[in-house]
Amino acid sequence: MAVDDIYTKSLLHFEGADASTTFTDESGKTWSRGGNAQINTAQYKFGGASGLFDGVGDFIYHPGASPDTDFAFGTGDFTIDFWYYCTLVDASTNYLYSSADGAGTTYPTIYFNTAGKVIYGIGQAAAVITGTTALTSAWIHIAVVRYSGNTKLYINGTQEGSTYADSNNYSVAVARPVVMADNVAANEAKGYIDELRVSKGIARWTANFTPPTLPYGIGGQVIIWGEE
Repeated sequence: MAVDDIYTKSLLHFEGADASTTFTDESGKTWSRGGNAQINTAQYKFGGASGLFDGVGDFIYHPGASPDTDFAFGTGDFTIDFWYYCTLVDASTNYLYSSADGAGTTYPTIYFNTAGKVIYGIGQAAAVITGTTALTSAWIHIAVVRYSGNTKLYINGTQEGSTYADSNNYSVAVARPVVMADNVAANEAKGYIDELRVSKGIARWTANFTPPTLPYGIGGQVIIWGEE
């Protein structure tokens, strides 16, 4: 398999043997894990597996001695999207995606609060968009999209929260992004994740849309522009 187009900078299908600790990125990037994060074949959205994270020290991250500029969006368009199956909403903030290092303010983050509402933040827990749908034990599609200086949060293809007037020049920290935890590998999310794609230089959707029905890069499932 391969990435679906030139804008895709990272694509994880979370496929593999049950309990595997290898997380394959179709872009060729390397991902390392924390805790006992693993591939799981009991629950998945597409294919035959997903990533399982138990909420206690589990996460994956993109390692390296210097920041990977593929994840630094600058002032341009970008899309971060994935499927998530939540198995716990607790009394802490739980992170799903973070490029932050804890000090800067121009790093994109996606997390959910103690009410199970998905949030898009700038830096460490600086909420700028808050969703309205409470997470449940079911697969949901989450997408954050910036298009021409406006960033939107979509849950299952429907925009939630307000549109954020976004002029940020986004960068990325060393050994980031972190998936399913925050910048210090804490505030871990519990559940399953599938079909994580990071796209730079493109807004995959610009209005409400039908969530993907196939894995990216397979069977012609390539989404370039938004659909009504």
